[in-house]
Amino acid sequence: RIMRANKVFHDSFPEYPSLDTTPPCYEIFHYDKQVCDDCHAQRTLKDKKPHRQEVVEGAIGKIYDVATYPILDDTGEVDRIVHIVKDITETKKLEEELFQSHKMEAVGTLAGGIAHDFNNILSAIMGFAEFIEEDAKKDSQTAQDAAEILSATNRAKDLVKQILTFSRKSDREKIAIKPQQVVEEAVNMLRSTLPTSVMIVEEIKKDCCSILVNATNLHQVVLNLCANARHAMENDKGVLRIDLTEVMRKQDSLHSSQEKPYARLR
Repeated sequence: RIMRANKVFHDSFPEYPSLDTTPPCYEIFHYDKQVCDDCHAQRTLKDKKPHRQEVVEGAIGKIYDVATYPILDDTGEVDRIVHIVKDITETKKLEEELFQSHKMEAVGTLAGGIAHDFNNILSAIMGFAEFIEEDAKKDSQTAQDAAEILSATNRAKDLVKQILTFSRKSDREKIAIKPQQVVEEAVNMLRSTLPTSVMIVEEIKKDCCSILVNATNLHQVVLNLCANARHAMENDKGVLRIDLTEVMRKQDSLHSSQEKPYARLR
């Protein structure tokens, strides 16, 4: 049973205004009616040593760092136990995000290496397909087959380009660019990867204002948004509309509230 607790405990469990009515810790933290199987407070009672471990409480979606320290009486027996419980849920979440980031970086490096090797193989396939197309009689089945090979390898080449864009290590530097060029490049890549049942309608203004952005990131944003749109279509059928235009928006500040041009991507 908890005999003394700090303010954080009382703030976290306002249903126990008085420790006179406080139930055992396993009821408070684990909603259980009996001592936990791996209770380190019990281990501290037995060996009179400090113990520490992470405790995952799925019922409330929390992860705690729990430490127990014995307070001994004059005879050397355990009189009380100091429990230090720290909520590390957010810390563990950030650790997981960092791990995922490192994992994605490793995947990107691997994908980049494979993409370069695959590009070399594609070059050989395309070269021999072009030889076959040149040697074959015009409009013959062989010439048509070679054309199909070239068409497929060109689509594969665009996929490789997309993989290399993903795997490229960027310094995240932002520069002033005209976004329409990046958006058009992304749309051209999409045309070779999306099924023909998806109609792409683009309304990209040629005179859109310059923006401060990392071009690789913008390219990836367009691809990701369009991929999400494609997945939202039933049976891969629908219209994918890509719109880039310039709009005037007020930018309130201490010095002025004048309108300024912005690029709007939809």
